[in-house]
Amino acid sequence: MIAFAQIASTLQPWLGNDLLRCMDDTLRDIHVHLCGYSTRHDPAESMEWIDRKLFFAIKEATDSRFLMQLPDNTWVRIRLEDIAAMADEVMYLLFDTFPADHWHKEFLQAFSLRASSLSALRVLYTKMAHLQTEEELFAIARVIRECYPAFRWRQWLYV
Repeated sequence: MIAFAQIASTLQPWLGNDLLRCMDDTLRDIHVHLCGYSTRHDPAESMEWIDRKLFFAIKEATDSRFLMQLPDNTWVRIRLEDIAAMADEVMYLLFDTFPADHWHKEFLQAFSLRASSLSALRVLYTKMAHLQTEEELFAIARVIRECYPAFRWRQWLYV
């Protein structure tokens, strides 16, 4: 089970406290969606659904400006790729609940081959490392380093 607070804390670095407070209903909807998730469903559909929910909530909360004020009073534009990254970070909370077994490893591998998801790769690299060969772990690490900005992986990618 994923806690509501986990979703909020995952999004807080991206959106800040003020913007998050305006999005309680959206966070609740995402929470309900994740808690009702089953691997019978395509995780890409869930990630797209979360992306859309975040997009429209941010649009409404910022009066369609997609600008967020930082604590130091500077302004930052929230880009579409930022929203996609937020949706992927939220999906990590779901993927991390999967048991570390061969079926879920194959499920995440298949998903990561057809969708851009650092979160799926992260779970494969960290939680399911014991199910991977050294070559697979090296390949996952290489893809991560080459395809994603360092701020998203530098705290947990060690190879």
